[in-house]
Order: sequence, then C-alpha cells, then structure tokens
Amino acid sequence: MSMRNISELIKTIIPPADYEHRNGFNNEPYLDSLSESERGLVEDELIKMIEFSDDSLIAETLAYLKSTKSLKILNKKLDSIIHPREKIKFAASIFKINPCDHKMADIAYDLLLRTSDTYDLIAIFYYLTIFNDS
Repeated sequence: MSMRNISELIKTIIPPADYEHRNGFNNEPYLDSLSESERGLVEDELIKMIEFSDDSLIAETLAYLKSTKSLKILNKKLDSIIHPREKIKFAASIFKINPCDHKMADIAYDLLLRTSDTYDLIAIFYYLTIFNDS
C-alpha cells in the first residue's frame, strides 16, 4: 500500500473550524486507518500546527494518538489559553496522554467552579468525565 498525501490527510483529520465542517465530525476512523509511518508524519504535522493554533480538535487528536512528543507544546498552550472551556479541553487532552498528571484535573475543577455560563458548563461536564475523578 502506498503512503497517502499527508497534507490531504491533515485536511481530512482537521476540517475547518466551523459548524458545517465540525458538527457531528469524528476523525477517529481516519486516525485508526493510518499506517505507522503515516501516523508519525501526521503526529509531527499536528504538533507543528498546534504551535500556532488554539484549535482544541488538534489537541484532542494528539491525545487520541497518545502523542507524548506533543506534551511540551500542549502544556505551553494550556498556559496561554484564557477561555475556561477551551483550557479544560487542553487539560483533558494532556491528561489523556499522561494520566499521571493529576494537576490537569485540578485545573479543570478550578475552572469549573469559576464558570457560570450554561453552555460552557454543558461542554465542560463532558470533558470532566475524562479525568475519572470524584
């Protein structure tokens, strides 16, 4: 089997960040179909992308890939993100990669306590389940 074009794969895995392209979108079947070499190339490309983006789908995709190589940049991004819901998404992604990093659960819990927007709370509760902590 020949290797697929990585930039085309990235466009498929990380579609434009709008309702039309992301509503109901799940990139896991695409990720599961990657060969080992494609997986490594996609991981490297996503790490480059996250450096200049706050797109939580990129962080979640790196978490799905269990990308320990991305932890340094994800932690750096986490520090710069202001919006609580997005910060919790990044903390959850970091925790998925490194379940021993319990401070991510503390960050998420602290942000939950400071959030009053109903729509943010709905999204936050989904991500809180990732920490599997009372």
